[in-house]
Amino acid sequence: MKIMKMFAVLALIIPLSGCMNTATSLWDGGGSHSFGEAPEKYLKDEEGYNIDQNGNRVSQPVENPYYQDYRDKLEKERAK
Repeated sequence: MKIMKMFAVLALIIPLSGCMNTATSLWDGGGSHSFGEAPEKYLKDEEGYNIDQNGNRVSQPVENPYYQDYRDKLEKERAK
């Protein structure tokens, strides 16, 4: 019986969570929150030093591969 109640609650929560996301995106103009926090443009360690994709400190900034992916998705979303 408890399992049935849990499924019933989940059946209500899942669709409502989608509605709430839509409502919040309307309030803030459909900003980038739908993709989460924006990744840094360049890879950095906890102390702020430039690092490469292996985590080694380097002198020149290395572009974060997730940053371009984020920008592409954001542009697609804004084009809708």
